[in-house]
Amino acid sequence: MTKFELTKYKIKETGADGGHKYISAIVDFNGNERDITIIFKDKIE
Repeated sequence: MTKFELTKYKIKETGADGGHKYISAIVDFNGNERDITIIFKDKIE
């Protein structure tokens, strides 16, 4: 398992079905910058 510590990220929302939130960030993965999206299992207001 690979672990990341995010220091710069954006919290975004879909706007659909009441706005599910997710995190978007850029990480260094094996020397390459990659976009990562983290989707939460449950919707929290």
